[in-house]
Amino acid sequence: MKTRKVMGMVASILLSVLLLVGVGAAGELGGFTYFPHINAPRHLFVINLESMNTQELVMIQTLQGILAQEKPQIYVDEAGSYHLWLTEMEKEEITSERHEYPWWFIEHFLSSIDGYILYKEGNDSINVATSLAGILKGIAVEESIAQRAEEYGLKCLKDVREKTEQWCWENFQGQFTTKLIMEQRESKPHLRDYAVATKAFTFFEGSEASFRSLVMDAI
Repeated sequence: MKTRKVMGMVASILLSVLLLVGVGAAGELGGFTYFPHINAPRHLFVINLESMNTQELVMIQTLQGILAQEKPQIYVDEAGSYHLWLTEMEKEEITSERHEYPWWFIEHFLSSIDGYILYKEGNDSINVATSLAGILKGIAVEESIAQRAEEYGLKCLKDVREKTEQWCWENFQGQFTTKLIMEQRESKPHLRDYAVATKAFTFFEGSEASFRSLVMDAI
């Protein structure tokens, strides 16, 4: 029973609403083998959702994902289920500490990232930045906070503000995982951390299926 409880709680860090994973014998997430495995955490740096604006949340989520390529280290807490899951994880000896300033996380994990991917709200570029964050190890930074990122010594790895998801697929297809593709509406923040952690290509096609078919046929 204890192991099952840990499975669901740890999964919430990256899978959010998809509580369909388990902890394998090696301490990895992935009871369903078609999901790429994520190592279980030992210690979490926690930030409350209300401490961030939309741009900072995307930045922190992509940082979450980069770190989780080795093991999860950041948890975004909020009222309701997310807080319950965190409480349960703490009962299972996963330690935590809180920091309510998003840029603290950038400074603390500066050595774990190679720079940032510059995007612009309101177009495809947020999904392009999410896709590239995992393979280039650069956090997604919206243009309104780019100067702040530069103040921490981060350099722009790619400016994708006018790039499309199709451009991203055509130029980087071979670097994404073939186990998972994320279809994510640009306005939705959930699961961007998991996409980055697994190096999954991220796009949103809506009602038009032609590009989706192209991507699915390639894996």
